[in-house]
Formats: sequence, structure tokens, C-alpha cells
Amino acid sequence: EFGSYGNDLTPAQKNKIEALELPGIELTPQTKRNYYYGDFASYILGFASSSEDDPEVIEGKMGLEAIMEDYLKGRNGTSQYLTDSRGYALPNGLTNRIEPENGDDVYLTIDTNVQRDLQLQIEKLNECETVETSWAAVMEAKTGKILAIATSPSFDPNVKNIQNYTDLYLDAPYEVGSVMKPFVYLTAYDQGFDLSSTYQSGEFDVGDGFSPIRDWNKVGWGTISYDEGLIRSSNTAIANLLANAITKETLREKYQKLGFFADTSVSGLQSRGGVDNMDGSYRDYLSTGFGQSSSWTALEMLRAYSVFANDGCMVEPYVVDYVLDGTTSTVLQKTETKKSEKIFSTEAINYVKDLMYEVVNNDLNLGTGNQYRMDDVELFGKTGTAELLENGRYSSTKYTYSFAGIAPYDDPEVIVFASMVCNVNDRDAQYTAFPDLIRATVRSALANIELKNTTTSSTESEIESEYVLDNFTNQSVEYASKILDYHQTPAYVIGDGTTVMDQLPEEGSALTAGSKVFLLTEGTNITMPNMVGWSRKEVSSFCNLANITLEYNGTGAVTSQSIPEGEVLTSESVLVIEAS
Repeated sequence: EFGSYGNDLTPAQKNKIEALELPGIELTPQTKRNYYYGDFASYILGFASSSEDDPEVIEGKMGLEAIMEDYLKGRNGTSQYLTDSRGYALPNGLTNRIEPENGDDVYLTIDTNVQRDLQLQIEKLNECETVETSWAAVMEAKTGKILAIATSPSFDPNVKNIQNYTDLYLDAPYEVGSVMKPFVYLTAYDQGFDLSSTYQSGEFDVGDGFSPIRDWNKVGWGTISYDEGLIRSSNTAIANLLANAITKETLREKYQKLGFFADTSVSGLQSRGGVDNMDGSYRDYLSTGFGQSSSWTALEMLRAYSVFANDGCMVEPYVVDYVLDGTTSTVLQKTETKKSEKIFSTEAINYVKDLMYEVVNNDLNLGTGNQYRMDDVELFGKTGTAELLENGRYSSTKYTYSFAGIAPYDDPEVIVFASMVCNVNDRDAQYTAFPDLIRATVRSALANIELKNTTTSSTESEIESEYVLDNFTNQSVEYASKILDYHQTPAYVIGDGTTVMDQLPEEGSALTAGSKVFLLTEGTNITMPNMVGWSRKEVSSFCNLANITLEYNGTGAVTSQSIPEGEVLTSESVLVIEAS
């Protein structure tokens, strides 16, 4: 026996073993789930694998594979026969038959293009030497549809190289830092506080023997307005607001309406709420205003920032768009946008939104987010830097860096919230790679939303023509044909098998609508297609995969072929083509 080395063979490996005609080798087919994109929103998708009780049964083990198990799994059929005393079925002995049923189809809000772009940026960010972990997501601002979500480290569900079963985005509360400040400002505005008034920056005396709260530059900027305090991300501005303008009860009420510190779920995926430490010391209460002492999840922040796109209301994020019956294609479940009550006034939202615009786009570079500025998109948002708690103590070398961004300014369509843990001195990560991730994700999300919102047939045709060919090797012919049909690139299946062994053009080729894609299967029954009108490249691709000899007379499109359509081909076949 080969032990684990004999498991999970690909169809190509199986064919090579069988071709050796070795005695005593038995191959047993086994059903398994294949994850086409590998590491791709893996904590959301999760994985399914063989049941411990029955290797032929695939069951969800993690993520949506487990949550949506009742929809995804098929239903076995049964047949009942009359038999003789030796167990052989009698003629016409079928007494009852129940047909098997396909599993249902679960469609996600995840946009493949946006997800790929985000994961590429995460990989680039991780090339920075001191970046330990990172997590990011982008959401449609008005609907709550999560278009992409990625974490690092992650895993490939095909190999299950899982280092940590905790989803850093959904289920890992942490101290988020100054991205909390806009919500304190919104609360202060609605309490009637004049944010254009001034205060003394630099240091705030907490009293009771506690160390003072200081601004991030240690010295502040003298006497400045609270408006400027948010633009510069002043901790002492928050301390003064919580000491003089907002009561703990009022702040907690707003935080509760924003869903902070409460367990929740996203399309059934559980998300632990952060820890509310506002009832600790007075310093803890003040620190909560600038994202320290208490903790939040990235999901909580993504959801909370949606108030800036929905006139003070919040939308619930989700990743399952709808479920279709696997047989009839009728809609079994459809997620609708869920909006909260109005949490902040329209005036407060517009006022703080203007300040967040200055955080990124201030002409004098006063804002802490100037490195996120975009020439082509009016992005507004807020930066956050937080001390990192490790083993019960704050690290002196590592911090958590976050950014919440919303775009475009006039009519917000996307929200991105991302964080990373890295060395405090890693300037490349903080000022190049991380801002690049934000900008690229915003551009990708906006571009794909614009494409989806285009309704004219000509533009839709153009959208479908812009397709970069996937790798279908070891995928089912049915799946590959379905994907190619969606992109209006017809599949030409070579052989009567059910699994793709090879393909032309190769993975990564840019195709236009109507381009031919040739899929070689493990089946040996290869028949001749009608090639009239084909190009020389298309004929060559077919002959290459079918392993037949080609003689091509001419340079243009095919006008006639020596082998008639439908004839079975062998390795001895010679195809003569006459072309224009």
C-alpha cells in the first residue's frame, strides 16, 4: 500500500499509472471538493472534505461550506428491486425509484476581480519585511455587499495548510486606534458642541495618579480648533470632548447603536464582539474614544463607517447574495439590504465627512492620511495607529495600523477597512505598500461596480469580452463549459471524458467574446469537428491537443477539410486543410 502517497491523485496521474500496466495496482475513485482559485477568501468559503464515517460523503467543515451545508449537499436517490434467493434482480423487478437531487447553488457577493486584486495587494504588503499579519475588506457602501475580503496568513483549502482557525477580519477583536475618532466627533456634534472652538493640544491631565494623555507627536500643535484636531488625529482633542462635551452614557448609547462590543454574524458566519472597557478607570474611558483600552473587530468598523454613505444610518454587511434550487433554478433565498435606524443627524454626517476629506486631501498636508490621496478618485477617510497588546503588555516595537476609506466623496459607493501589524519603523509598509493596497482596492471596486451598473447591450458585450482565461486542468468539463459560456467563449471538448486534462489557449491568455477554447479530456473517443471558418491558430490548437498530424494549405480561414465532421480520430489521422 502507498499510504497517503496514494491519495488525492489527479486524473493525469491516474492515467499515467494505468498506462504502465503494473500488476496488482487498484485505483478507487473518490469524490472530493476542488477549490479552483486556491487561497481565495478562504476564511469565508471554508472547506468541505470527506466524512469520517463515509469517505464518499462530502460535508462542510468550516466557513460557508459548513454554514450552507443543507443547501449545498445533494440528496442521494434510491432504487428497490425484487430479487431471487441468490440476490440477483428479477426481470422487471424494479418496484420503486427515487431520483437523486442536485445540491443547490449558493451565489456570493464576492467579486472575483476585486478579490483577486485585493489578494495581490495583500501579497505585496507581506513582502515588507516586518509585516506580520494583515486583513482587509471592501464593501458596497449602500447595500452591505462585501466585494472582497482577505487576510494574511491565510490558507489553501485544497491542502488545508491552516495556521490559525480564527478569521482575523470577522472574529479577532483588537485595539483599532484613531479610526474611532470620527464617531466621537459625530456624537459631539449631535450634542450641540461647537467643533470649530479651540483647545490646547499636546497633553491632557487625567489626574488620579494616571499618566497624562499625549498627542502622537508628544508635543501637540499649540491651541487649535477641534476641526483641526481630527485632521491631525489629536488624542487630546478626544480627551477634551469626552471630558467636557459627552457623557459616558451618551457615548455608550451611540456605540451600542453602531453595534460595537456585541456578537453578530455575517451570512451565518459568527463574529465575536470586542471588549467594552469604558467602565474601567477614567483613563480607560478616555482611551476608548481614540481606539485603545477597549477592542473592536474589523467587521464592526467596516459596518460602522457605512453611516457616512447612508445619511447617518448603517447597513449590515453580508457575503451570501442568493441561493438557487439546483434543479429548477428558482430562488430559495435572497439577502436584502438591512439598514439601521438613523444614528447620527444629516448635519453631523456632512460636517465630519468634510473633516475626513481633509484628513486625506488637505492642501497643506496637515492630515495624517495624505499618503492615501488619489488623483482620480475623491477618497475620504481616517487613519489609525494603536499599541499592540502581546502577552498582557503593550509591545514597544510593533503597532497596528488601520485605515478606513470611503469613495467617492460626493456619492459614496465603496468602503474599505484594512489593518496590518508591523514594526513601528517600517516606513515602506506604512507609507507605500499599505496606501497602495487601499488605493488599488478602491479603484478595483469602483471599476467593477461601474461595469455592473452599465445596462446597454453594447457595453455588456464589451464587459464579457474582457476575459483572462482561467486554468481548467483537473476541473470537470461541465464546470469549465459553464464558466466559458458565461464569458461568451465557446468550449470545444476533445474526447468523451468528463475531466479537463489540458487546454489551449493557456491560462492567463486574454480572450475576446467568441474566442474558441479547446479542452482535452481523458476520454479516448475524439471526433472531428466542422472547422470551416476557423483560423490557422484554432486548427493548430485542436490538432495539438488531439495528437493528429496537420497539413495546412493557405494562410487564411479554413475553406475545406479532408476528414469529415463526426469521424473518429486516431493518432494515425492526418488532417489536410485548405484555407483562403
